[in-house]
Amino acid sequence: MKYGIFGGSFDPIHIEHIKIIKNAYQQLGLDELIIVPSFNPPHKLRLCESFKDRVEMIKLSIKDYSWAQVDNIEECLELNNSYTYLVLEELIKKYGRPYALIIGGDSLTNFHKWKYPELITKQTDLAVFSRKGYPDIFKTSQILKKLYSCNIYTLNNELEDISSSEIRAMIMTGIKRRTLFLQEEVLIYIEKNGLYRCFDDIIEKLKGSISEKLFLHSAETAIYAARLASKNDISYESAFLSGLLHDCAKEDSYDLSLYPNIPNQVVHQYESAKKANRFFGIKDEEVLDSIKYHTTGKPNMSVLSKIVFLADKLEVNRHYKKVFEYRNLADRDLQKGFLTVLMSVYNYTKNKSLDMDKLTLETVLWYNNVNE
Repeated sequence: MKYGIFGGSFDPIHIEHIKIIKNAYQQLGLDELIIVPSFNPPHKLRLCESFKDRVEMIKLSIKDYSWAQVDNIEECLELNNSYTYLVLEELIKKYGRPYALIIGGDSLTNFHKWKYPELITKQTDLAVFSRKGYPDIFKTSQILKKLYSCNIYTLNNELEDISSSEIRAMIMTGIKRRTLFLQEEVLIYIEKNGLYRCFDDIIEKLKGSISEKLFLHSAETAIYAARLASKNDISYESAFLSGLLHDCAKEDSYDLSLYPNIPNQVVHQYESAKKANRFFGIKDEEVLDSIKYHTTGKPNMSVLSKIVFLADKLEVNRHYKKVFEYRNLADRDLQKGFLTVLMSVYNYTKNKSLDMDKLTLETVLWYNNVNE
């Protein structure tokens, strides 16, 4: 039997996954495609829903494809970390050697970081789909072929660069464009079973305390923060909550005399950190810190703080001239993206003769010295 393997967390399975499944089956000429949901993936800091629910959503998505099946082998193995090479060992015992392990261009870029990649390429060949934002897939394939002496099949459907992390955030915040990425059956299952409701209390409190327009910006900032968190091994929960609450006090009234020599447009970052703590019950100091400096930045920021700083300025409803360029850069290299956007904020403020907060200037000077 000529079969391929497609693994992932599928939290939830979405339309880009289905594109991979259908096109891999056709382009590789497979007899069967086996979908292997992760039970305890080593690279994920937090799965939102149970293995059972994720499997049920996959089954709904592939019900019309007789040649596709779900294998719950990772649940049966009960490994502390479901490393691919260990799972492949068991699948080979069960089905024989697979024709290919199917992955996306983002996974190919990071393949050298996987546990024992040299062993994986002895167990099976790789088949990779290109993904928007990863234009050098052919070059990467050639390097890995030489490095591991393996076959890599390049499949020719370019995928949208959307992640389950972002889609979870869309579902939780109720953003309408979630319907663009999920099959109707999966949406119905999610709603019927109350999935992805982790932060309902906070979301409802936020909706009740800010305008609809500000909530939309806050939700999209949380979605983009979740995206960057997934690319940089940062806690999903921390990034989502930081992005969601970063402007929670922006429309409130506060005593500006408490903030002498600070421009009015900056004060809300400090008040939002206070409100996140006192009203929304956030205790995580790193989350509060990322809210507190999301407008100005500060010297020596954490990765989470950089993510929130960027997400606020790059979320999908931002439409200034270079925003697409900045998004692509931040996706590929968070540090370079952060430095570029920081300088953009500084130059914009300077060129428009706006009040320059001294902390923004300190941040720019600090990072310029560090990167000299």
